[in-house]
Amino acid sequence: MIRKLLKNDYLKNILTIAGGVFATQFLTVLLSPVLTRIYSPETFGIITIFLSVVNVLSVIVTFRYENVLVISSKDEDIKSLIGYLVFFILISLSFLGLFITLTPLTFFSFLFKKEYLTWIYLVPLLVGLNAFFYVFRNWLNRKKLYRKIALGGIFKSLILNSILVFGGIWSPKPEVFLFANILAQLTETFYLFYKTHQLEGGLFKGFDLSEGWIIVKENINFPKYSLPADIINVYTSQNPIVLLTAFYGLTPVGYFSVTQRVLGFPLKLVASSTLEVFKQKASEEFNSIGDCRGTFVRTFKYLSFIAIIPTVLIAIFSPILFEWIFGAEWEQAGYYARYLSIMFFFQFSVSPLGYTLLIAGKQKLNLIWQTVLLLVTSAAIVVGYFNESADQSVLLYSMAYSIMYILYFFISLSSATSKK
Repeated sequence: MIRKLLKNDYLKNILTIAGGVFATQFLTVLLSPVLTRIYSPETFGIITIFLSVVNVLSVIVTFRYENVLVISSKDEDIKSLIGYLVFFILISLSFLGLFITLTPLTFFSFLFKKEYLTWIYLVPLLVGLNAFFYVFRNWLNRKKLYRKIALGGIFKSLILNSILVFGGIWSPKPEVFLFANILAQLTETFYLFYKTHQLEGGLFKGFDLSEGWIIVKENINFPKYSLPADIINVYTSQNPIVLLTAFYGLTPVGYFSVTQRVLGFPLKLVASSTLEVFKQKASEEFNSIGDCRGTFVRTFKYLSFIAIIPTVLIAIFSPILFEWIFGAEWEQAGYYARYLSIMFFFQFSVSPLGYTLLIAGKQKLNLIWQTVLLLVTSAAIVVGYFNESADQSVLLYSMAYSIMYILYFFISLSSATSKK
């Protein structure tokens, strides 16, 4: 049976990406007890806020056209889109850099403490690295070169965690986190660029200005609907950090970010690895027969099977485990993990399948759902604030998120059955 499964190219590709993710996250989880003893909850909170800003801005600069690199059925002309993507990224970064340069630093004080305000000047650098990473990753995805994508993630994790440990021993300051994230992302992006350049014999080889513009116009729904939807989606994932900071200060944010680092990020990265394979396979299937329900259902079963046992264990044992592994100071993070466990399950098993809406051309429906998700989860956190309870805010956020993702599952399943 195992031999039969390994002959399944779809599952084999998922395992290739997931293997790389496992390697990176094994190192991350292994070193988390060390990092939580080196850095304070406040330090985790500071870097989390910075990366939240970067993540929100990173989805803007490509206008989401990098998704077309995967789902388009035009094999001959699609490479011409890369030139336009590079242009969009550079123009967007120029405007972002100009805005930051001309704006007084005090304007950004709602995000950073006074001593960290100058970090804002590094935002365009990391945003650019993220944006080019999205482009190169999606091109390699189209070519089914999943091993190269996985290796890029491994290199990033090795550099990130090495700097955090050894740099933290030398100087346990937020600046170490900042430097580690920039260098790690630079390494991953450059590696994927090199592999893309090597594969194509030149990044712009075969570029056709007119063909590229035709593709840009044909996929106008991506900047029109997917761009605002993805901005909302990324902000929604960072929204608890923003609201918890505003309502309760940096310490609860530190607990929340460690929970995400130890539990949420590994689950999310395995799900995103599955997405890399799912969107290529589902796009190919949908373009061929107008239906990707079979791939949709198989993927959901696979993800649910993986997620169910960790979810139960997290819900039962996380407070005890967090105190034992990370120290008494971090016991509260274990309770946050318990509250968030059901959300992690649905986020893991359903979120990759939402890409079906883009494949089916239902970007507007995706925008509506993302907007409602932001409003509902924000309201849940605010209710906890009115009761002066950070724990209640986190629990209600998890419940609201889970209910919305059940709805998302059925919307996505419906979209997987027809192009209409």
